[in-house]
Amino acid sequence: DNCKRLYVAGMVHDWGLAKLPEEIVCPTEPYDASQYFEFKKHPILTAEILQRMIDIPSMVAVVSYQVPE
Repeated sequence: DNCKRLYVAGMVHDWGLAKLPEEIVCPTEPYDASQYFEFKKHPILTAEILQRMIDIPSMVAVVSYQVPE
């Protein structure tokens, strides 16, 4: 079960990027400080998405949040 949860977390850990503007996700220039700050929010956004999903174990949201660490 843990391996399955880890696999799912690996597959969905960047879902929060879908909530960011395209210029943050696919920059044409290096980030400035505010853009980098926005980019760093994607693990939080991913966890929020996953916590609302009924069939996803809560551990998947926690692991997905921790991946960038």
